[in-house]
Amino acid sequence: MTMRFDDLAALEPAFLARLDPAEYGWDAEDLALALAAATPDLAAYILDNLAPESSGAVRSELDAQPDPDPLSALRAQQRIISALFWELIYRRHPDAYDAFAEIQAFPFPDLFPATLLSGARVLDVGCGTGALTRWVARHAKEATGVDPVAPMLAVARRRSRNGASFRLGRFSDLPFPADSFEVVVSNMAFQPFEDSGGISGLNEMRRVLAPGGEIQLSAGSRAADEMLRAEGFDVTFFPGALGWHETRVVMNEAHRAIVAELCRRGGQGFTRFEQADEIAGLFTTASWSAARTLDSLNALWDGERPTAELFQGDNLFQPLGIPIYRWRSPS
Repeated sequence: MTMRFDDLAALEPAFLARLDPAEYGWDAEDLALALAAATPDLAAYILDNLAPESSGAVRSELDAQPDPDPLSALRAQQRIISALFWELIYRRHPDAYDAFAEIQAFPFPDLFPATLLSGARVLDVGCGTGALTRWVARHAKEATGVDPVAPMLAVARRRSRNGASFRLGRFSDLPFPADSFEVVVSNMAFQPFEDSGGISGLNEMRRVLAPGGEIQLSAGSRAADEMLRAEGFDVTFFPGALGWHETRVVMNEAHRAIVAELCRRGGQGFTRFEQADEIAGLFTTASWSAARTLDSLNALWDGERPTAELFQGDNLFQPLGIPIYRWRSPS
């Protein structure tokens, strides 16, 4: 799978306006270098839609070095593409992301039990293509998913069969009145950054939560863990909770290559592969077993074998498990 710098045109103006380069590990100089080698139309689109402060800093860097070294510019583009990899996948390849999500065996009955959801109005924030929302809709009185990426919501709506509804929105700007939901959930979407969670996101989730309601979410970073604990969330740990199973989504060749790359970046135990084409060759049919494929990948590790702890039966799983964070609103 190849990501091109031109793919940044898929980032909507609202995303660019909120973009904080420091959160992604680059600065104005990096972006100026990258844009100097971009097409004039793409450079103008990004500069016109960045926040004024960021745009001004990048324009100053462009004026200071109007003709940068081509290799430096290419490396800057690669850094930015890598940092924005998931954002570009969400917008350019939502169906491939959905195929990747399909092979993640999150144990929703344990993480978000039916007893929590039954009879409640439930909001799923950062719902993506709707895997958790579909589970919620099986038990809740009302199930609503929110995500900031329209192509992901299009897939979620297409796959929903049990009455769930979906709205465009993000953690820091939920499009609902106060006290709209008895339960707010989120699965691996919350981040400590303000655009994708942060204190503003926690405040918004608390705002839409009815008195006596509960927020329950999973998160996968140390920074998020520290923030949530500091904000009064209780945590329960589910060791070895993430498994992988055979996908039921039929994929074409392009999707298989993309899903292979998503597995490389999103899983554990097979990060030694640096090129997607090393992996894509193992995806030979439209119906494949992720466990067998990952086992094959591991067999290519210079004769090394992963530890037995990486496997639960035939399924690769996340040895460290999944933390669930809970916060209850005062009645």
